[in-house]
Amino acid sequence: MIFKEHWQLFAFIPSILLILAVGLAKIMLQLPVYLFIGDVFAIADIHPFAGLLSNVGAFMWCATAAICFFVAGALRQTKNYKVIHFLLASGWLSTYLLIDDFFLFHEELAPKYIGISQNMVLMLIVIAVMAYLAWFRRIILRNRYEFMLIAVGFLAISVIVDAVLGPWLLPLGEWTSLIEDGAKLLGITSWLSYYITAAYRLLLDKFCLRAESLAE
Repeated sequence: MIFKEHWQLFAFIPSILLILAVGLAKIMLQLPVYLFIGDVFAIADIHPFAGLLSNVGAFMWCATAAICFFVAGALRQTKNYKVIHFLLASGWLSTYLLIDDFFLFHEELAPKYIGISQNMVLMLIVIAVMAYLAWFRRIILRNRYEFMLIAVGFLAISVIVDAVLGPWLLPLGEWTSLIEDGAKLLGITSWLSYYITAAYRLLLDKFCLRAESLAE
């Protein structure tokens, strides 16, 4: 009964599990706790602005996921399941892209610890994004879809530079990384912009409908 009345308590479960996981890593793997709880910049002894573009991009992935999940919850009483499923799928997709980007999943974790090549992970991401766009195309096109087109375009440029054009761009040195990560940041910015405008419109439609029903 307490969880039914105070469902917000479920928010503590992931944090508790994470703390327990750190404790298990300390006991079973003999890893120092500071490795998990310390500030990344302090542990690595690097400048606080290190990874600036990547970190800002991660913030925007997180903001997108939070917006989608929040609006999906706000619209749950409308029983417009197509829109709710769209927002939930958008939130989970953005969450995965956040995890992939922040923890270097396709670059480090998957190849080294899971045995899946970077190109394979990128291909699976592309397939998932294309399936998502195809399934929810009608809803996407009803909103400011030009932001989505820009997002997909810039993110595609980033992936192509990373997975295909990298060897041919070696003479450019660090400029190659700036092109890749700059395109990715612009793509994430447009991705976030799309969901801000879509979420605003969906909420506005809900409130307008509610106001009309109250006026009748």
